[in-house]
Amino acid sequence: MHPTDTRSSPLLEAHAVLAREILESERLRQTMRRPAFSATQQGLTPYTAWVDLHGFLEVDLSVELYAPQHPDSILGQFSGAGGGTMIGDAQLWGSCWLYEALKQGKSWRLSFAAHCIPGMLSIVWWDEEGPLASFVGAGPGTGGGLFGGQGKLESLDSLDGALACAA
Repeated sequence: MHPTDTRSSPLLEAHAVLAREILESERLRQTMRRPAFSATQQGLTPYTAWVDLHGFLEVDLSVELYAPQHPDSILGQFSGAGGGTMIGDAQLWGSCWLYEALKQGKSWRLSFAAHCIPGMLSIVWWDEEGPLASFVGAGPGTGGGLFGGQGKLESLDSLDGALACAA
C-alpha cells in the first residue's frame, strides 16, 4: 500500500505542466506518426500517477494511473523492466499525460526511457507510432541514474466505475 499524495497544489501544477511539456518536446523532436494533439484537444489526457522503482543496473518499474479527481481508483497499470545506470529505489507521486485515454480492455506494449535523481523522476514512453506518454514526479528515493526498457500498459476493470463517479 502506498501513502496518500501529499503534494501541494503548486507542486501538483508544476508536475502536470512539466510532464505535458516533456511529452510535447518528444513529439516535436521525433518524426511523428501519431496524430498531434494540443492539450485542449481530445487525445491528451492527464492522470495522477504512483511510481514504484527498484534497480541495481537491472530496473523494475511499476506505475499506477489514477484520474486526477479520483485518486482511490486505479485506471491503468504499467509494468516494465530494463537496465541502465540506475542504482537505488524510489516511490513517487507525479503527473502523467497520455496521447490516448485509457479505455477498458486496451493495452499497449511500450518502450521507456527515464532519468532519476534522488527525489525526482521523469519517464517517456513510446510505441511503434511514436511517443505515447510522459511522467514527472517527486518523492522519497535513493540513488539515481539513466535507464530504459520495455513493458506493458493496461487499462483496468475499475475504469468504468471511476468514469461513472466522474460524471
